[in-house]
Amino acid sequence: MEYMAVIFDLDGVIVDTEPVSRDGWRYALKKMGLELEDRMFFKLVGLTAKGMEKVFRQEYGNGFSYEQAKWLRHEYVKEHVKKNGIKIKPGVPELLDFLDNRKIKRAIATSTNREFTEHKMIRAGIRDRFETIVCGDEIENGKPEPDIFLKAAEKLAVTPEKCLVIEDSENGIRAAHAAGINVIMVPDLKGPTEEILKLVCKVYPSLYEVKTLLEGF
Repeated sequence: MEYMAVIFDLDGVIVDTEPVSRDGWRYALKKMGLELEDRMFFKLVGLTAKGMEKVFRQEYGNGFSYEQAKWLRHEYVKEHVKKNGIKIKPGVPELLDFLDNRKIKRAIATSTNREFTEHKMIRAGIRDRFETIVCGDEIENGKPEPDIFLKAAEKLAVTPEKCLVIEDSENGIRAAHAAGINVIMVPDLKGPTEEILKLVCKVYPSLYEVKTLLEGF
């Protein structure tokens, strides 16, 4: 298979932000007298803000103040980024350089909103490495629906079957599969389940292995 474009998720694939995101939600809920279990956190990974709100209300009831939790988490993450910056995941520069050399297009398809996405990518020094970005506040239906990947392929002017998606989240993998796009999982905080193994082409520990795979095409 010869790919003309690679579409990346952002958090957990390009930038190493999922651990602080989890800590931020834990901090927020603790302030509200609640507890966030890993089981609950993994339901949130890959969702838009609207999708997260729905999951929180299902878990904690309609009286749950999502806006308060979101604000507390945002403050926690903002302070962490201010002190520590944003690190990129292993293999990112090498893979992007390879895609440059092969003239393979690339995009970001993230459930994060545009403002925070731009901020994170600029802080990480990678904003200019991607032709296009599609964010969670720019689509009708977020992951696990296929909209975000189909829009990214459209903006790159590449048909879905000529694209490859790199994802770490279950919701993102479901979305890519629904879009008819081959997807590779690079796990971050959680490995693949039996369901996910049936939806992906490969599971690799880092982007270094993705580069090696693409070099063979």
